[in-house]
Amino acid sequence: MGGTISGNNNTQGNDNIHGNNNIRGNNNVAGGEQIRATKVVEMLADLEEKILNFTPLPEANRENSITRLKAAKVEAKESQPDKESIAKSLKRVNETLNEAGKTTEEVKELVNELFPTVKKVAGYLGYAAGKIWMM
Repeated sequence: MGGTISGNNNTQGNDNIHGNNNIRGNNNVAGGEQIRATKVVEMLADLEEKILNFTPLPEANRENSITRLKAAKVEAKESQPDKESIAKSLKRVNETLNEAGKTTEEVKELVNELFPTVKKVAGYLGYAAGKIWMM
């Protein structure tokens, strides 16, 4: 009988393995996305700070870019963010910077400097970085 009891314990072990714990793990994936979304907000804030402090960028271009990044941050904080909206905001920031870069060489350098961060955000959004950010 001791073996039968041991077998019953194994069956209980199978019930535990059966997926209940795995399902909880899957729910944690959503938590992981929340963490990634939080990281995206941090990265957008980093982009915002770099642009804000970049004095060679004309004031109008700076304000325009900051406004769009703030909108992207607000969207990224949503429980179900509209990733397309965030991508469009980043693309418009890039267009603004590229336009300013036609007359200011330092702005071109800024666009290149921001690219690694934009690439990470693009990955979260499910976009190829080149669709959002042109150098």
